[in-house]
Amino acid sequence: MENGSSLDFLEGHELFNQQLKEDYFTHLLKNGQVNRESVKSYARLMERLSPAEENRNKDVMHFSFEEMEDILRGFQTRFRGTIESYARIISTYLNWAVMQGYISENVLQRLNPKDFNAYVIEQDLFLTNSQLMRYEDNLENYQDAVILRLLFEGVCGRQMSELRNLKYQREFVDEETNTLKLIHSLEEDDSGRPVKYWERYLKVEDRSLHLVKRASEENYYYKSNGDMADTTGRIREYTDLIRNDYVLRPSNTKTIIMNNPIDKHVIYYRLNRISDVLGIDRLTSKFILRSGMIHFAKTIVDENQGVTLADIKIVAERFNVKSYHNLKGFLTDENLQNA
Repeated sequence: MENGSSLDFLEGHELFNQQLKEDYFTHLLKNGQVNRESVKSYARLMERLSPAEENRNKDVMHFSFEEMEDILRGFQTRFRGTIESYARIISTYLNWAVMQGYISENVLQRLNPKDFNAYVIEQDLFLTNSQLMRYEDNLENYQDAVILRLLFEGVCGRQMSELRNLKYQREFVDEETNTLKLIHSLEEDDSGRPVKYWERYLKVEDRSLHLVKRASEENYYYKSNGDMADTTGRIREYTDLIRNDYVLRPSNTKTIIMNNPIDKHVIYYRLNRISDVLGIDRLTSKFILRSGMIHFAKTIVDENQGVTLADIKIVAERFNVKSYHNLKGFLTDENLQNA
């Protein structure tokens, strides 16, 4: 028979002030305040708070009211009920800490139900795959669409180096296994070529390979997504693209050297233009990457178990993220359910 007060479900979870949190969970189970499944949910939430605790080097029970407000905003949800639910769980922990004499006040008790509206995020927190596909289909240039798709798949690197160094060659694109060879630059020469770097291989979807191929075949880049306002015929609707082996290539100007990787600023500029043309706020590389992480996580997470530390580490490895702790705040069961 399973021991009702056992904390074996914490195995694999990393909590700040671990022993204190375990004392709290044991108290909840022994007193029958909540059931075992609820305590599991409490533990997952506490794990999400760990990065904030580590950054401040103190337990959440010692957070000021202002710091606690940062936590509530950091949940980044559009639903007031979700924030209230999370605040209730934290408040239960703070009440226990008051009873134990660790703190003198539960700062969350200063909030009334209507106050939680202030912590609701109204904008979309991420792009779904279907949304991204619609955006890609509305882009005139494959050179633009492939940026969105590859970021969503996890291709980025320091200063966009994995995107910039990708070539449409057999060495880099294996269409039989749907695998890309990526070069993450640690140091570059004056031309932007990698001097010190590491390589990795990433399996991608058919759609990504299709866009990579079509982008590499493009000879022209259409201005304003092919919707130029000029009616005189004096201004060309497109610019010629540099011809070389790289997938992403800049327009041909007198200052561009033919065989160098594209400059990172060109990619950032294109992202800004895509955002303007499609009328999408916050279309940044970080936003697209996070959206891709949520999409990928949904494919590996066991719905009955919820997001685990192992899942988060797998996502971090695919997206080349050094610290998986930074992913805990948005790789949540709620976000995956809405993805």
